[in-house]
Amino acid sequence: MQATAEQIQALESLQDIDRRRLRARMEVESLPHGKKIAEIRHKRAQADAKRAQVEAILAKAEEQMNRYSEEDEQLEGKQRETQAKINEVQGDYRSVTSLTRDLDGMRKRRETLEFEMGKLDKKIEEIRSVAEQAGKVVATLSSQETKLTEQFRTETARLQNEIAQADSERASQVKLVHEPLLSTYEAALERCGGVAIAKLDDTRCSACRNVIEANRLLQIKREAPISQCPHCRRLLLID
Repeated sequence: MQATAEQIQALESLQDIDRRRLRARMEVESLPHGKKIAEIRHKRAQADAKRAQVEAILAKAEEQMNRYSEEDEQLEGKQRETQAKINEVQGDYRSVTSLTRDLDGMRKRRETLEFEMGKLDKKIEEIRSVAEQAGKVVATLSSQETKLTEQFRTETARLQNEIAQADSERASQVKLVHEPLLSTYEAALERCGGVAIAKLDDTRCSACRNVIEANRLLQIKREAPISQCPHCRRLLLID
């Protein structure tokens, strides 16, 4: 296989550039941020769901408290009205007895309401505490997501810049390698996981480390400065 010294140098530069490109692309694919962000979003969704559930319970409890308060206010007003009626009909024993009975029922109901509102008020405080804690969890997870997302964008941008720089350098070197040498290099690059060039190391390929049979080795040396490994088909540089 024919190649000038300039082409050999360009091929070696290409190999270095392609290794950098491959490494940067692999780093992009292996960045842990995406997985961590997904995990945080899942946890945040769970925390959001819990917070929404707690807030729904809180709203229901507060609604019940409002109903108790409204009933208590109504009873308080009725108590005043009933007491006023008692004062008006003090001479009417039957009316006073009936109104006093009503007044006593209102008092007992207000006592029950006071007891229930006391219990509910304590429950509401507990629910608010849980809701507040759930809100803090969501805020913490949101902050972590924002931080990781920014890190991910920064790191991805850095690696994409490296890839773009390598692509630019590659375009310059490709122009120096003529066909069919370039096509052979590109095919080996794709076939061999990004390492297209090896060197003849005594009787072995420096990449696949397979020993080259004697007759084929003589032929390869006659093809210097470049041939192909009969085993891995990489381009083989012969010093």
